[in-house]
Amino acid sequence: MGMDYFADVSGARLRYQLAGAGEPLILLHGFTLDLRMWDDQVEPFARHFRVVRYDLRGFGLSSVPDGRPYVHADDLAALLDVLQVGRAHVMGLSLGGGIALDFACLHPDRLNRLVLVDSTLGGYPWTMRFDYKQGATSVAEIRRNWLAHAFFAPALRNPAVAVRLTQIVNDYSGWHWVNRDCDTFPPPPVYERLETIHALTLVVVGAWDVPDFLDRCDRAAHPKRAEGRHPRRRPHVEHGTAGSGQSRRAELPA
Repeated sequence: MGMDYFADVSGARLRYQLAGAGEPLILLHGFTLDLRMWDDQVEPFARHFRVVRYDLRGFGLSSVPDGRPYVHADDLAALLDVLQVGRAHVMGLSLGGGIALDFACLHPDRLNRLVLVDSTLGGYPWTMRFDYKQGATSVAEIRRNWLAHAFFAPALRNPAVAVRLTQIVNDYSGWHWVNRDCDTFPPPPVYERLETIHALTLVVVGAWDVPDFLDRCDRAAHPKRAEGRHPRRRPHVEHGTAGSGQSRRAELPA
């Protein structure tokens, strides 16, 4: 566990940790998770990079949204300013991948290389149902329903992964489940801007992930078969396990 630091950015207070030296590498976690999901990756990455991981606004020990519109990608840009970082490599899992894509669109001059792991994709419709709130009368019930969702099923069959994943989700406040989030993104959505992203990009998806995420990663990797994007489907890896010990290694594009 690294040392916690806090930065006041764009009306939010963000918890972050640092490790290593070299070119900056930013790690963005998934929904209901926090910076701990990257515990297994920090040490190997820190051998080559200055690793920055932080709790997104509303997650972990960072402050929750205050009702005013905000943009996660702008939070990241402001954090880079605090750290006096001009450009950085950015890696994100799921929600974090979606934010990394937002960042690539809104702050292309701040991005070096991009790594998307089981990424969401702004503006691209979902086909699977997210009905984890249905019939729930408390955050505890929503949390149980959330962990029972199909995309967690393979991860929860791995005892070591299940323990860490369940702990992090149990520590999540549930704020986004019971409040309206004012996270915004200026139109058009990222899905319609993919061809404007020129950073060298690595797209990674678990072969056991649900079809929606397989499709999203394929779309992100191949906007009209764009050059410079390299989709890699990792066998025996499921959604949300990049920081849980199941997938211990990820590479930046060479």
